[in-house]
Amino acid sequence: MSSTTSTTATLPAVIPYDLLPVTENQYTIEWAKKTFKYAHLFDNHQFQSRAYINKKELDEWMIAAKKLRKGINDMGLNATTNKLIQLATTEYNMKMPITTNQNPVNFEDLICIISNNDWYKKNVDIARRQLWMMQYGIFRNDYDDWLKEFERNWLQEHNMQYDLFYKERLSTNKGFVYCNIVRYVGNLLCERIKRVCIQNHREFITSRKKKARNEDKYTYTETRLHRFRAYIVQVDINDDPYKEYLAIQEQHIRKVRRTINTAMENGVTKEQINKLVKICVEKKSSGKTYDPLKVCYYLYILTKYITAMLFFFRKINTYRRQRYIHDNKTYNSQ
Repeated sequence: MSSTTSTTATLPAVIPYDLLPVTENQYTIEWAKKTFKYAHLFDNHQFQSRAYINKKELDEWMIAAKKLRKGINDMGLNATTNKLIQLATTEYNMKMPITTNQNPVNFEDLICIISNNDWYKKNVDIARRQLWMMQYGIFRNDYDDWLKEFERNWLQEHNMQYDLFYKERLSTNKGFVYCNIVRYVGNLLCERIKRVCIQNHREFITSRKKKARNEDKYTYTETRLHRFRAYIVQVDINDDPYKEYLAIQEQHIRKVRRTINTAMENGVTKEQINKLVKICVEKKSSGKTYDPLKVCYYLYILTKYITAMLFFFRKINTYRRQRYIHDNKTYNSQ
């Protein structure tokens, strides 16, 4: 009897393929109600029952699930970076621009190589194929074995397995671990490489032709890279959109400086400002790599925080002055 109990206890828990959604707005109360029965699998101390009692428990499960998803994305980012470095060194034999015998050791080294015009122009066709593989290919069938292995290891570590019956109902056999990494890490790295290519080569590689607000700035040329459809997109050299982004960034920086100076003149301390900066960045960045557009947005949010605090302090000062005047009048009348 004890042998049977021991065997049963080690059996993997069965979970649905889409347990953790890939977007933030999908973590709703309705989602929490449907999935709460799996919460104890991740933390049986916090969630001791399979049934929720009140909304507070549902909120706690949503918070825990988002943290779990962030952990998956962070580990996925590290695994993807390692895959890119392995690809660049062992298959493409990429070398740092200045010290030609040094291999890239991190993602920033890889960006340094990609941004180098000599590397790109030496053989544009090869460079494009390599860029496509690093941005999209590593997430495509036949090239994504490393990611499937990552997913299997994650499931084994948590003693879980996907519901095989549920799997048959899906049009894809990709689980939430796989999908979250592709959505978060894939978009993050693709956007970074795309931006570097625009700034240095005036073109970038994409897998889909998207409608842009300023379509006249982009020229799409369909091609095949590693047998997959892709587009080479040339950007108008005289109308670089990233110059506009950087200009906007500088405007926000100046505005934040003025707001901070005014706030400190009205009694806001450095500690309070630093705390606001930390809260703002942690809330909005979630570990993501910064780019000009994101920085603009963070600075805008920070300005809103400081402006609200400044308004609050002004209200307090106004109230104190009115109170002081009122007390003086009362005293003089006596």
